[in-house]
Amino acid sequence: DLHIVNGGSTFVMQMWDGVGFYLIAMDIMSGAVVPIYPDPLGVYVSGDGSVMMIAVEQGLALFSAKALGMPDIDQDALLGSAAVWTPPESWAVTINPRAEWMQMYNDAMRNMRDAFYDPGMHGVDWPAVTEMYRPLVYKISTKSELRDVLQQALGELSVLHVFVSIRSDAPTIAVGEPSACLGASLVVKPFGLEVVRVYDTSGVLAAPDSPLSAPAVDLRPGDVITRVDGVALNASHASLSRVLLGKAGMQVLLEIDQKPREEKDDDETEVLAQLQQGGGGGFMESMMSGGAYASSTSAMGAAGSTTKRGPFANKLPSVRQHADDKVRRNFAARLGAGAGLGDEGIGNKAGAGAGAG
Repeated sequence: DLHIVNGGSTFVMQMWDGVGFYLIAMDIMSGAVVPIYPDPLGVYVSGDGSVMMIAVEQGLALFSAKALGMPDIDQDALLGSAAVWTPPESWAVTINPRAEWMQMYNDAMRNMRDAFYDPGMHGVDWPAVTEMYRPLVYKISTKSELRDVLQQALGELSVLHVFVSIRSDAPTIAVGEPSACLGASLVVKPFGLEVVRVYDTSGVLAAPDSPLSAPAVDLRPGDVITRVDGVALNASHASLSRVLLGKAGMQVLLEIDQKPREEKDDDETEVLAQLQQGGGGGFMESMMSGGAYASSTSAMGAAGSTTKRGPFANKLPSVRQHADDKVRRNFAARLGAGAGLGDEGIGNKAGAGAGAG
């Protein structure tokens, strides 16, 4: 490819030197040639022609176009003036497929308008055709469907040899694709998101629990989530879905303004006292002796539960015993989580799983 910089006074191109291709810069007026780099992976020039970038195995090298046109500059001096960026081993880029597809549609329709051999577009109102097919672009879910829409739109010209080619390795937007959530109804407040209701799935067979209902988290209506993984939900105006992007099934750190809790009743105080003294009763003893218990992840949509069987696994507890054990488990978890809470419940931090809901 040929690139023209410095107002047309310098050509940048690949030249065959008998062994392989070599990127060179040639001054149009003097004919001087400066070798740049052997067979780079790619060559790019900025829109205003002031910067040239070459892609090599080590990364990206950026040159000033003025340096290419300097008299008597040699290859070593030119390479020494380059700013080199070494990419990390991996990185993530967030894209919006629907916005990308709409841009492709606009570009395709504009290119056809500008490059069609008949300025009159065969008598077709091209702006009207462009707008007529635009609503279909909002409804597509794959790039191949975009090809179908463009074929129909370009077919309005009634000409042969008009083709639309789109690679098939495009992303597909699946219907009902899981997205990360916290499993609660939240409303926007000046200082964050207030919990209105934590979803309860205890009565639904095989349904995942809300991450906020885990005993170690224990968020309740009226609590306000101010930060998620250090990102303020109020000051930065970051949406919760944006903060949880790519974190389904992972643990996230919540910073909350916790509303005052009611004082513990006598039964709760008694159970907590027993746990603090090491006398947990049946449930604690069964755990210590290898009894049956189940621990499930707090992330919605994650794996269900892992059950460990012991010598008492075949003894089914009564409904009352099961309820008592559940109460003790909740109190035990809350007792362990209480050590991490801040003064008077303000500015508390808790770990919660970002569920795929």
